[in-house]
Amino acid sequence: MKNFLWIPIAFVLLPAAAWPQALPDNPEPARPAITDWNRVGDLARGDQIKVARGGRLAFPCMYAGATRDYLFCDSPFAWRGARSFRVDRAEIEDVRMNQQRRNFKIVVGGVAAAGFALGVRFPTANEVQNGSPRVLDGFAGAGLGVGVGVVVAAFVSPFIPGRLVYRRPRVEPQSQDILPSTSALRALPAQ
Repeated sequence: MKNFLWIPIAFVLLPAAAWPQALPDNPEPARPAITDWNRVGDLARGDQIKVARGGRLAFPCMYAGATRDYLFCDSPFAWRGARSFRVDRAEIEDVRMNQQRRNFKIVVGGVAAAGFALGVRFPTANEVQNGSPRVLDGFAGAGLGVGVGVVVAAFVSPFIPGRLVYRRPRVEPQSQDILPSTSALRALPAQ
């Protein structure tokens, strides 16, 4: 009964102790739309990106800069020499971050963590007889998971798309007049 006395006291005192949160002085502006070319200019020099042009395969490059009409890239292959090139904005379908290395590490780490969890969860016959700690089985499972993860990530990571930076806006086709032209009407046979 003495404990029930604290409940009404809490209802009376807690609202006075809880301070309301104030609004921020400078709220962050809304992020620009994906079709905004200015997002390409926000990239840091040297960021690895993939540029897709209409009807062609996307090619990797390192961001070197952008103007209103062009995207400038450096070759990501250092052994081929420092080669820079530019791409016309009108040809670009989309620009994505090239996160293949990051995706590779995430897949390998995920499979290794799953191997550790499985190694800890399911005891082996040796553990049941000798009473060895499950953590050692977990580390063995993690090692096996790394090996399997490297194989899986080698095939999976190239197909995981990176973060979309820019996409060319889709142009809606103009509505056409559904009535045939007068020359087409003259060509119709009379009935």
